[in-house]
Amino acid sequence: MMDKSNFIPLNDILTRGEYSSSRVLYALLHPLVEQLMSKTCDDDNQDNGTLTIDSIYLSPSMNEVDVRSASTSESRNVSDWGAIILDVMKQINSNDKKLAKIANDCLTGQITTLSQLHLMLERRVSHAIYIILLIIIISGLALLASSHLGF
Repeated sequence: MMDKSNFIPLNDILTRGEYSSSRVLYALLHPLVEQLMSKTCDDDNQDNGTLTIDSIYLSPSMNEVDVRSASTSESRNVSDWGAIILDVMKQINSNDKKLAKIANDCLTGQITTLSQLHLMLERRVSHAIYIILLIIIISGLALLASSHLGF
């Protein structure tokens, strides 16, 4: 585990613009969701904080996340995560429609648990892989058919 005193506030990263937008967004997806999973409890009535851009710190390598303040309420953290993602996407001019929909679903209450959020993030990535695989398979079949037909 890296020394967390070297971690940089997300707000500073966004202001300075030193890192690529894709690296920033990646850090806010799975690593942040996993960090929130370790900080929540089952009691949604107990609430002791708010997840904000100011409470998220990233390692210089962007591989680790440190959440300095978050709610212990899972549904509150999911909603806060959605608001942060939409804010960050606006600041870095990202037009990832699938990610924006997931973030909006978190805000509107269609996604209420971190498990659901994690699953939606996985689906977002896996669909792209299937499309690439489908293109490769179709291309291979076309080459195979053309070689048998003598083209």
